Amino acid sequence: MRFRFDCHPRFNYGRDPYELEVHPEGDVFRSPTLTLSIAPFKDSERKFDARGIRRDADGVSASFTLHAGDIGGVVLETACPHAPRAMSTEEACDLLAETRDYWRRVLSWVALDRAIRIAHRRGRPGDTARWATERDAIYQQVMTCGFNQERRAFVQHYGSDILDASLLAMPGLNIISPTDPMWESTLRAMDAELASDSLVYRYDPKASPDGLAGTEGTFNMCTFWYVQALAQAGRLDDARLTFEKMLTYASPLGLYSEEIAPTGEQIGNFPQAFSHLSLISTAAHLDDLLDKEQC
Repeated sequence: MRFRFDCHPRFNYGRDPYELEVHPEGDVFRSPTLTLSIAPFKDSERKFDARGIRRDADGVSASFTLHAGDIGGVVLETACPHAPRAMSTEEACDLLAETRDYWRRVLSWVALDRAIRIAHRRGRPGDTARWATERDAIYQQVMTCGFNQERRAFVQHYGSDILDASLLAMPGLNIISPTDPMWESTLRAMDAELASDSLVYRYDPKASPDGLAGTEGTFNMCTFWYVQALAQAGRLDDARLTFEKMLTYASPLGLYSEEIAPTGEQIGNFPQAFSHLSLISTAAHLDDLLDKEQC
């Protein structure tokens, strides 16, 4: 099968210039604030190497063919100070697995769970007994491997002790009850480590370096997810206060960017669609729970 990749970086949302350096192992993009490398890897004797990369004024591109049983592609990563480093197929696959496996398993659980519900409620055909077996096996693995017993919290990936705000989506996906003790202790850990005056960081860049220059702002979508998680856990007063504080960061037109800087200014993409989708979803959910509390 024939594959093609194109890489046309836009540093600082296209504001910063960059230089392209050509090396035998691959290429390096250097901007004033960030350096990225791109290099091929392939486990087949039908070699795909950096000589197949085409350069132009706007970036790089390449085409390559994979046959049955081949593993190959390109890796884009924050670069070392000099040339791109050689990467084995095993390391490339391990890096991919580290970033995707936890959420791949959680979302696989969601896909199977929803498929079972559709089959039962709509009378659709399907091997629901097998789906249920696989779903339950995934659940047991996530609950066992994804929860760090020492931290008393779900963590960024299996074997880690680092918190990640993407986990705030777990109760909304119904893989865990918002009042489950394992989730409540996770939420308390996020209160202490990721929340700063009601605003929520995606992760701690000191504990989990992302290679990006500059200061990490709090992520608006994660802050709205945090409000929803607080409300679902029965902490409605905390949820309402956090939501009302977040509303004060909107622009005069009520719009939100991607992040809030430590100074309180909006930074990143503006306006950011994810921020507004999570705002709407959280507002509706919080309003519903507050109405039920008054009944």
